[in-house]
Amino acid sequence: MIDLVWFIVTIALYIGAVELYERSDGKLWLHPILLPTVIIIVALKLLHVPFAIYLESVRPFEYFLELAVVALALPIVRHLAVVRDNVSAVVAAIVAGSVTGVGCAVIVGIVIGAPDAMLATVAVKSITTPLAVTTTNAIGGHMSIAAAIVVLSGIVTAVAGPPILRRMAFTDSVGIGVVLGTAGHAIATAEAFRKSEVIGAASGFAMASNGLLTALILPLIWPYFT
Repeated sequence: MIDLVWFIVTIALYIGAVELYERSDGKLWLHPILLPTVIIIVALKLLHVPFAIYLESVRPFEYFLELAVVALALPIVRHLAVVRDNVSAVVAAIVAGSVTGVGCAVIVGIVIGAPDAMLATVAVKSITTPLAVTTTNAIGGHMSIAAAIVVLSGIVTAVAGPPILRRMAFTDSVGIGVVLGTAGHAIATAEAFRKSEVIGAASGFAMASNGLLTALILPLIWPYFT
């Protein structure tokens, strides 16, 4: 019964947050990823509910998430010509974003004196969770912390990314999608699809490319930096 309650609560919070977010014309603190996350964390703490119980109750979402990831292929294929027409710029942006995402996190860690294991953990912040967990394990990081950092990175990108791009007068749909997908993986890609299917498709392509690029190359070069 408890499992069913948390499952229903999660769905209700998300639907309510989506409604509030759309009515507020995109207020940052009402983002449908950020707001339910904060409410659920507070509720679990106040009610002294172990996270393991909540995790088990929302396990069916993992199945739906897998379907959603596979479904990303459809808009990517549908708008592949748009990416292909800008392939040089898109590839350059993804590579630069991948290097910057890893480099900035590691440099900040070095400056504050973080141990090698923590550097390996934050290095994967910009790739999607399954790849991040596998990659950080391969280079000696903490998998559970990496997963939390990845989620936080995605939320920050989804919430702050579009307003920052608007202030910079950045209007190219493919460019916006590449920025969101490279920096904020699946969570920011979901936000990209709220903007348009073209932005979402570019974001999905960038998310997959950046994830594979980082997951394949980082374990190979990491020993030279530690």
